[in-house]
Amino acid sequence: MSKETMLKIKFYIISILILLVLAVFIDIKLFDSNGAYLDLCELICCNWFSIISIVFIIMGFIFLLLQNHELNGAANPCCRITKIENVNYEFLTFLTTYIIPLICFDFDKTRYKIVFLILLIIIGIVFVKMNLYVANPILAIMGYRLYKVSVDKKKDNKDILVISRSELFNNDSIDWIKLDDTCWYVKRRSNDCSGNKIKNK
Repeated sequence: MSKETMLKIKFYIISILILLVLAVFIDIKLFDSNGAYLDLCELICCNWFSIISIVFIIMGFIFLLLQNHELNGAANPCCRITKIENVNYEFLTFLTTYIIPLICFDFDKTRYKIVFLILLIIIGIVFVKMNLYVANPILAIMGYRLYKVSVDKKKDNKDILVISRSELFNNDSIDWIKLDDTCWYVKRRSNDCSGNKIKNK
């Protein structure tokens, strides 16, 4: 599996964190019908879905904490933004199309939990292949921004979609990792591509 594909999968897991947290909140059971605490075996049997979700939640937060370090060793040449458009409004599409319907599942029934997990896998595969994972409001909540930009060192001069935790402006210099031909993960540099200090905007 390529580094770019792994990065996409990490972004997808990050993007569904809040959905998984809500699912655990709805599903988790700590007491039996008499109000007594469940023993360990019962706890595992009754909460298998929540345990799987919690594992992915932990993975997602680890990915989130380590994500910026991916750019520290970026070997790609520095680029300068020549045109920029904020497209954060695209985050709303995912919220209304996927998040709200999925959280309405009946988590009291095992088959619905299985269907929920299968749907997350299918949606993840589609989103990774089609780069739709970037249009996710959870990324916005986590502090990510979505831009459509042109850069000076791209041969075909086509606009690319970029994900960044830095606020970007025209003429900013960026470090970047290519997710694919149309999408990059970027960070604003404190120095321009020539090494000169950039004034704060």
